[in-house]
Amino acid sequence: MSKRLTSLRIVFGFLPWIADGVLGPRIGPAPAAAVALALAALPVGFDLPRGRVKLLEGAAALWFAALLIASLGGWRMPEGLGFVVVLGALSAIAWGSLLIGRPFTEQYAREDWPEPLWTDPRFRSVNRLITGLWGAVFSLSLILLSGFPGAAWPFFVVVTLKVAAVLASIRLPKFLARRAIEKRIAEQNPLPWPLPDLSATTAPWDAAVVGAGIGGLSAAALLAKAGHRVLVCEAHDRPGGYCSQWTRTLGPRTLPKLGTKGSFVFDAGVHDISGLHEAGAIRALLRHLDVEDRITWLPMEHELILPTGRVSLGHGRDAVTAALSRLHPESAEGIAAFFAEMEKVFHDLYGEVANTNGIPRAPRDPDLMLDWPRRHPTAFRWIEQPFAQMLAHFVADPAARATLGFLTGYISDKGEGLTVGRMAPIIGMLLVGGHYPKGGSQKLADLLVEMIETHGGEVRLSTPVERILVEGGVAAGIRLRDGREERAAAVIGAGDAKAMLLDLVGAGHLPAAQVEALAEAEPACSGFMVTLAVDLLPEGPPLKHVREADGRGFAIMIPSLADPSIAPPGHAAVTLLELVPTAEAAGWDREDAVYAEAKRARGDTLIARAERAIPGLSGHIRYRQEGSPATFARYGLATAGAIYGLALGGPRPHRRTPVRNLFLCGAGTDLGAGVEAVAISGMLVAEDLGAFNGRRTATATLARAA
Repeated sequence: MSKRLTSLRIVFGFLPWIADGVLGPRIGPAPAAAVALALAALPVGFDLPRGRVKLLEGAAALWFAALLIASLGGWRMPEGLGFVVVLGALSAIAWGSLLIGRPFTEQYAREDWPEPLWTDPRFRSVNRLITGLWGAVFSLSLILLSGFPGAAWPFFVVVTLKVAAVLASIRLPKFLARRAIEKRIAEQNPLPWPLPDLSATTAPWDAAVVGAGIGGLSAAALLAKAGHRVLVCEAHDRPGGYCSQWTRTLGPRTLPKLGTKGSFVFDAGVHDISGLHEAGAIRALLRHLDVEDRITWLPMEHELILPTGRVSLGHGRDAVTAALSRLHPESAEGIAAFFAEMEKVFHDLYGEVANTNGIPRAPRDPDLMLDWPRRHPTAFRWIEQPFAQMLAHFVADPAARATLGFLTGYISDKGEGLTVGRMAPIIGMLLVGGHYPKGGSQKLADLLVEMIETHGGEVRLSTPVERILVEGGVAAGIRLRDGREERAAAVIGAGDAKAMLLDLVGAGHLPAAQVEALAEAEPACSGFMVTLAVDLLPEGPPLKHVREADGRGFAIMIPSLADPSIAPPGHAAVTLLELVPTAEAAGWDREDAVYAEAKRARGDTLIARAERAIPGLSGHIRYRQEGSPATFARYGLATAGAIYGLALGGPRPHRRTPVRNLFLCGAGTDLGAGVEAVAISGMLVAEDLGAFNGRRTATATLARAA
């Protein structure tokens, strides 16, 4: 029902009461009651088949039916009491509906807003307010017309009060909702200092980026494409962060089955990327850079290996639902309902990309935002709810829920702390497919570097940053470890957020509360990784998720099954990865005398566990290398080797910092981990700095995708 029709429906709800009061003195009580009953019966008859009879209209039908019967029987309302009785009845309806927790105006509002909004506290509070307003108007009118000493007022005053109440009930909900939306939009930028005008700066660089992970590279590439002078400094000898790779070439003695030397490509951590569907953020990023066709994306498929069996999931909701239902037949109906609902949430999240520069976020325009729940009701219902709660809503069996939550390990070792909004893009990889760049994960990072350099920017590798320069509370550039300073109008910290703020900026430039919160903030989990060159081709999909009888689990990634170019013929590049809790990760120290021995022993154990998924694996290993949390800390410059930034539930900084012109992006910010998530964080920073001003690259394509 449209807002206009809903507003008319509210007015129509009062019409029987008005008709009886106006017609009673003119045509008599029985005919007036008959007209009022007919007016009440129309909406009741319309709503009755839907089971949604409204309190105001239902009460009117009962009241005027009783009044008509009484009038036909000869009973007459005492003169002068008609309006008083009606106002008393209406007052009782208004205050009574509040007393029982069902404000009568909410029933009309539900016609205008999607069902997921009905339980929202803001929706309920607005309707309590409006119903209370009506209750006050009815009660005040009752007093003014009651004849109490000094209380009698002209009739037109009471009419004016009612007209004002009608207008308020129509306009007030939108007014209050708009105010709430404006407040929420403002909260998205908790530090609303004025953004720098990069086109007007006289600094040598418009933006200096610390760290060449995907978040920093995304921001830098977009800014460079927009014509800004961008410098990126990276401590490692290659860009990409965890989206990087290395190659091992083995000789014929090591590869006797091959009979000649062969090369294996291993990824630092990324083997499956979301956001490549038509409305996805990675797709949008590449479109903005006009390089959508520069990478060949290979579809990836998942396999679950449980104590009770193993199953390949295939692609698409129907295939995934069928596969998981075979593992848990008793929960088949709930599994199907869960994925159907999650698919709606997933598509809702990307439904506005044509209006948001390809970035999956809510619009910043208050009117568009106000209408967002109506256009995307399923996402509105679930997006901020705990993912575990949504699972439990559809699937009762704990074992089935544990199976359906296997992808939480992509962004946290604490799946219970994830929201539906954070998990929707990850679950979406099952529904629309995740992808792997042909040639290895480094291809994405290298392409972004190429775009930066093509458009006049500079990327310096093996160039650690010692300090982010702050002058008068404003970021002014960076100081490199060799002492050189690079001045810039804006600085983007794209590494470990905690280290960026506490070590490179310094506590003296930050609010004491933030310093304390960051100092106490726990890093997220780390990982233990074993990379293997093997002389066999494992069966099944390239992504295998193993859960053991004791509840432990790990992943096996074999990207060479999807991309044979990264391993010699008949061979495979295999990665075993197990998440390591924060407390345990902190105990890995490269300086320990037993470090190498402990790392080797942990690798032996993980390989032995993997043999359940790949029988005889240990007998086919031609090369192996382990990576501990200390390894991730060394190469990723991450506190305690955290691979997902800061732990869930703790302070995750916003992209705008307390230091003016200093931005953050990457896994340590409030958007969290994952290639698509960190790319979005970089795109948001680029948007803040004007990368999309004056150009709407790929908007038409994005509109079609949405």
